[in-house]
Amino acid sequence: MILHSLRTKILILVGGVLLLAAIGIAYQAHSGMKDLIDRSQSQVYRDSLTHLLLTLEQYHDELQKTLRPEVYHSQFQQEALRVVRLNQLSRMTDDVYPFILDSTGRVLLHPVLGYGDESLSDEDFIQQMLHSPAGDFSYR
Repeated sequence: MILHSLRTKILILVGGVLLLAAIGIAYQAHSGMKDLIDRSQSQVYRDSLTHLLLTLEQYHDELQKTLRPEVYHSQFQQEALRVVRLNQLSRMTDDVYPFILDSTGRVLLHPVLGYGDESLSDEDFIQQMLHSPAGDFSYR
């Protein structure tokens, strides 16, 4: 009986140690993979954002060269949104459209709302974007 009890205790102890080791390894693997994925995703966003900003800067420069930016602003904005949609959102469905806000929620570029419009700033998903430490290119 003592031998049976001692064997059971040793098996439980070894099993517990193995379980704790497996949990520790799984936690380390999860943390390492999360960091790797976060760095990779940040690089993708950084590259996409750089390309997007260069595209918009080109359209802004072209608009300024017209010497009548107030007349052509809407046309340039629609074209810029079309190009952004083709380049950045080509994998998305048709019910997605791009817009750009500043850190306060003011519209910088939107297919319907004008520059400086603040009507979106009170929307829940906009508040989520503004208060999130890590951004994304799509919100639902």
